[in-house]
Amino acid sequence: MIAIDNIEETIGRLNTLSPDTKPLFGMMTPQHMVEHLTMTIKASSGKFPVPQRSTPEEAEAAKARLIYSDAEVPQGLKSPLMGEGLPEYVHPNLDGAINELKGELEYFENYYGQNPEAKHVQPRLGPLSHDEWKIFHGKHFKHHFKQFGLE
Repeated sequence: MIAIDNIEETIGRLNTLSPDTKPLFGMMTPQHMVEHLTMTIKASSGKFPVPQRSTPEEAEAAKARLIYSDAEVPQGLKSPLMGEGLPEYVHPNLDGAINELKGELEYFENYYGQNPEAKHVQPRLGPLSHDEWKIFHGKHFKHHFKQFGLE
């Protein structure tokens, strides 16, 4: 698991990527991956609300499997936040995407420092607390870091 609250280390790893780094699996480019991680951080801090796409029972079962176990995010799992194919880039380059992610990671920590009881929806897992989001993000970042050989 990646400790997303160690922002400098996380961003330092991402800064080793070049725009043409090829993934070991999947079809994302480095910039798509960083922008995807940014979108999930925004969802977790309430900046990008997403609907729950599971029943409460399905969400609890999924949470038990992913958050409260040693399970990793499996390769090939489709994100409910992404449509078919790759989206258009948000930023003109990878550096801009990484800079936004850094700012969102800082916001995430500050937001939950001021709103410790806040919960925001993850589409498959339902409403998550700060601690649950940190576990989710750690596993999610690890999955994508493996995708690009950053682990």
